[in-house]
Amino acid sequence: PVGMRTLIDAGTGRLLRGASGQARWMADYAPPVMSHSSTSPLELGAEERTRLSLRQIAAFLRRELPVRFAHRARELDRAPYGLGEMPSIRNVKEWYEQSFEEVVSFDEDLILQNDEGNELFREALNGIYVRHQDTLVMVAKGLYEFQGSAAGQAVLKKGQDLSDLPTIHSYFDRFFLSRIGIRILIGHYLELHQEPPPDYVGLICMRTSATQVAQAAAEDARYMCERTFGDAPAVEF
Repeated sequence: PVGMRTLIDAGTGRLLRGASGQARWMADYAPPVMSHSSTSPLELGAEERTRLSLRQIAAFLRRELPVRFAHRARELDRAPYGLGEMPSIRNVKEWYEQSFEEVVSFDEDLILQNDEGNELFREALNGIYVRHQDTLVMVAKGLYEFQGSAAGQAVLKKGQDLSDLPTIHSYFDRFFLSRIGIRILIGHYLELHQEPPPDYVGLICMRTSATQVAQAAAEDARYMCERTFGDAPAVEF
């Protein structure tokens, strides 16, 4: 797994060290980009370090993302109660298979040694990011299809609905948690190509307020409570 500190250090170029440095993460996933030069990455200017960092992050994603895409596609094949046979769920599975094929089609050396290759990879990941943005809607549609199918009717007892099946809850909890990880990796890499807002490195805010995060979560919870029950308790901080 890739931790938050790794994402921050990669985005700021702190992981661009020699083999003797403490940060070995990049070296584990990508060969040296500057084999023609004896210049240390830390001796480079900020712009060149950013370019070098982006190439190495791209090389890591070239290896990491196919593994994650393959796992998600296989998980959908093994969804409980035959959910994987629903048309909308099959559609999501095909998205992961297509994304897998697109990423593995890139040559890692081209990404590392060539800015044009890195840009093509960025464009491909942006397309993948957009492709999967409706996954939640498609899964919800697949669950609706399941409820009306013969398989769903056989599983659901009289008076039951999908909320009464804990197996489905736990399965999609794991699925969407994994999906969040993929979205963070791709989204962070894409944001590193943009001019960052103040106090941001990619997707990560370096001055995050725990209070503001909790307040936003409380507002979301109150909205769902009001929508379901017609009222919600006040939350004080």
